Amino acid sequence: MTLNSIDIPKQLARMKQMLEEDKSPSDSFRIMVEIMVLIIELLLNQRTLNSKNSSKPPSTDGVTGNNKKKSSGRKPGGQPGRQGSTLKRSNEPDDIKTLNVNRQTLPKGTTYWQVGTENRQVVDIVFQRHITEYQAEILQDEQGNRYVVLTTMQN
Repeated sequence: MTLNSIDIPKQLARMKQMLEEDKSPSDSFRIMVEIMVLIIELLLNQRTLNSKNSSKPPSTDGVTGNNKKKSSGRKPGGQPGRQGSTLKRSNEPDDIKTLNVNRQTLPKGTTYWQVGTENRQVVDIVFQRHITEYQAEILQDEQGNRYVVLTTMQN
């Protein structure tokens, strides 16, 4: 990783090599420098982690300039000349619910009459659970032996 055109891992390796070769610094100074190198390496490793090289989620990567969507110059939505499509209305809906206007909320002193309806269809996909319980008859003879019908049950 470089920071302001400085190759940090290369400089750390150079500092470690100089510390090993030079015998004049005291032991306490050597320990302090080694601790500082360790802290720099830890911070460097932490800074270079992202969702691609670690288990961090992508939301912790931060905003980068590379991910910006380039503008095409067009307005959003369907462009002129585009043929749209939608679901076709069903001529035989499974259920029809009539929604009446609450006449108590209308202004008083005026007569109202129905002039038509506004129809909208909502398509719902319904999954129903179907449970079959099999009850097998149990017979018992005079000696106390029990008998149960054993059949293959259909799934």
